[in-house]
Amino acid sequence: MKPLGHSFNIENVQYDYPALIKFIYDNGEVSNPRGMETREVFDVVIKLDPHYAIVQGINRKASEKLISMEALQLITCTSYPQRTVQAAPNMARFMDGEAFHGPYGVRIGAQLEAAINRLKYDRDSRQALITIWDPVLDAFRSDQAKDVPCTTMLQFFIRNNKLVLHVTMRSNDVWWGTPHDWGQFSQLQLAMANVLDVTAGDYYHHVVSFHLYQHDYDKIDTLTEPKSQLFCHDGLGARGMTLKEMKEHATKVIETPNSFTPFSATDMWHLTIQKRISEK
Repeated sequence: MKPLGHSFNIENVQYDYPALIKFIYDNGEVSNPRGMETREVFDVVIKLDPHYAIVQGINRKASEKLISMEALQLITCTSYPQRTVQAAPNMARFMDGEAFHGPYGVRIGAQLEAAINRLKYDRDSRQALITIWDPVLDAFRSDQAKDVPCTTMLQFFIRNNKLVLHVTMRSNDVWWGTPHDWGQFSQLQLAMANVLDVTAGDYYHHVVSFHLYQHDYDKIDTLTEPKSQLFCHDGLGARGMTLKEMKEHATKVIETPNSFTPFSATDMWHLTIQKRISEK
């Protein structure tokens, strides 16, 4: 029996993210979904530290506003389409009318509470699972939505008294999508670790189709050596918050940032960003 697939331990996103892009470019096979050339690698698994999961300081220019909005919408299980577009105007091209077809916060909905309760009942459970892909909404559509979920599933575990998160994606654009996905899901993991009153463990990113679009082939040349240190995220809110309290806390920083009371370094990070979105 021989090993199959590609597994990577990301030790520092500032150095290893550019290496990941190069790996996809160098090893990807050409495919043309919707007539657009990509280089694609199947079956990639990445492990990283959720406290240092946000790519910064290498001229990637990932949208911290979008990461903050997506993370807070996951935690609150809601969707703020207009504010999301205000944070990242490019997101308007993924809207169907006045809303997004597949907002992750709405998709996870009550499943998040069920997953947390499952782990409270059985700390070794393998059933704290959340499904984002909905076959009724996504597979049987007569028309093509602009915002079909790339993420299919989240699964939480508590191991060695740490909250581990596995994220499974049917498709991931290594340039556009990956930095934002690492950012939003690691933020969810850190917040739920606080709710469960445990520390956050490893974050695993499972990708079936990892790809780079032709129009981004040369983007790796724009990345630089790190110009700043990575920010250490300690999670939204405070240890021991209930899920209801965490959702209310996240809602407040979105809707009324000027009256929001921060408890953590991550709270201050979101507060600063949400104020910038409000001022725009």
